[in-house]
Amino acid sequence: MKLPITVYGILAFALTTVVVCGCSNPSNSEKLQKHQVIDIKTVKVEKILGNKVVDATLENPTIVKVAFSVSGKLEKGELILEEGSLFKKGQLLYQINNREAFAALNRVKTELATKLVQLLPEIETQFPTEKNKWVRFMEELKPQYLVPALPQFKTSKERYLFTEKGCLTDYYRLQEMEVNMANYFFIAPFDGSVISITEQPENQIKTGKTIARIAKKESLRIKTKIWEKWLRDFQRPIVCNIQGDTIGNAIYKTSTHLSYDTPEKMLCRFDLELFRNRPVFHGMKVKLVSKTHEELRTTIPLSALNDESVQVFSNGKLTEKPIQIVERYQDVAIVKGLNSAEKIAVKFQLSVDPKTIYTAR
Repeated sequence: MKLPITVYGILAFALTTVVVCGCSNPSNSEKLQKHQVIDIKTVKVEKILGNKVVDATLENPTIVKVAFSVSGKLEKGELILEEGSLFKKGQLLYQINNREAFAALNRVKTELATKLVQLLPEIETQFPTEKNKWVRFMEELKPQYLVPALPQFKTSKERYLFTEKGCLTDYYRLQEMEVNMANYFFIAPFDGSVISITEQPENQIKTGKTIARIAKKESLRIKTKIWEKWLRDFQRPIVCNIQGDTIGNAIYKTSTHLSYDTPEKMLCRFDLELFRNRPVFHGMKVKLVSKTHEELRTTIPLSALNDESVQVFSNGKLTEKPIQIVERYQDVAIVKGLNSAEKIAVKFQLSVDPKTIYTAR
């Protein structure tokens, strides 16, 4: 029995599909394989200035917080202070409103003066030669004056009289109140400048609240963080720059590890020797520059590195050569220790089809 021609066509198409599908799915052994390939590259050495630059900050060694041991309304002193304001030692910088304390002090002065007036007849009778000193003492018991020194008693009887009338009690109370009045004023302890201000006049101030920070007028120091591997370069004389202008020398003083921050960095301090009288201040941002010699450096692919060495191709063979890694980046490294025109081995992976036949040309 003969099959119709259309059936023969369907069978032929099915067989063809099987063959093609079988050929388009290679077995696991025929999948692409990766091979390591070594390429030889010629290096180029560049001369680079060995200057090392770090950001730094000027700081004042002597900084004092302005605060009061009493509370009340803050008032300005002799000057209107702002950040950067200069002042002289002994100037009144701030004060706390002391009207109530001043009134209490004057009340006790008045009480003492009243008792002395009442005692004058007895003083004139019992100690006539001592009357004038007590009259002068009373005249000096005025609100605008400090409490005068107590006159010296000539006899124990004279002392007993003033003790019995309560004059000595009032006098020593006046002295204590006057000492406490000093807590309402902040007098500049040195020539200096204002670094920062946190409270303004008319504000209500609590005991111990920091109002401002002031710095003594003296040589500034420099604070910065430096990579430990750079420390030796910065222990030599270096310069300090502000916006590209060299303002002086930085003299290395101390360094400490920063294990809590960056173990590879050191906290360093320097003394600043200004070349000329240029205005500088606490907190100013500067740059420290270590001027070192020229260095020969080469940029190579990271794949050429083998720990701290590379493979150099010479006389038809590869040999290991130690190098010094300066910096690493994502794909390349900057190294020292290679000569210009040296050839190094660079390794990379190449995907290879095992069925492909390569012909050398």
